[in-house]
Amino acid sequence: MVDYLAPLSEAGAGYGNNLAAHPFDNDNLDNSFSIKNAVKYTSANYAGLKFGGLYGFSNSAGQFSNNRAWSAGASYDNGPLSVAAAYLQLKNKSGSSNLAGAVSQGDGTAAVAPNLQRTFGAGMNYTYGPATAGFVYTHTQLDGITGVDVGGATLPGVAGTNLHLTMS
Repeated sequence: MVDYLAPLSEAGAGYGNNLAAHPFDNDNLDNSFSIKNAVKYTSANYAGLKFGGLYGFSNSAGQFSNNRAWSAGASYDNGPLSVAAAYLQLKNKSGSSNLAGAVSQGDGTAAVAPNLQRTFGAGMNYTYGPATAGFVYTHTQLDGITGVDVGGATLPGVAGTNLHLTMS
């Protein structure tokens, strides 16, 4: 999301920052959280085409699937046309946010704490002279919400519910 899709958005390009970010930066286009203990691959640039993937380990011995993260993305940037797509999945231990696992947030950062977060996004920009027109679409599905995480503490909320956020 951060490497391929975010550069096409106002939040990721640095122009709008948190004003252009989506609620709780649920798609991470504003890069409000990072994946720690990760292995990352980024391809070479093939005439404007790049792709890559990331896997963030769980930090839990014997619990491979709990508190892990993975992501994949691709972009094409050649001439006036830029196109990108990306996918991010965060798997959390039941009843907690991912802060004990692969995701690392700064103090004071607020985020919805689900058991499973899946985010897909795609976008395109076209530049004509000094003007750039574009569109970025993201869809985030939060399953099994346990509350809202603020600075490392999970505040109780609408536990067990699901939330779908579609942004453009």
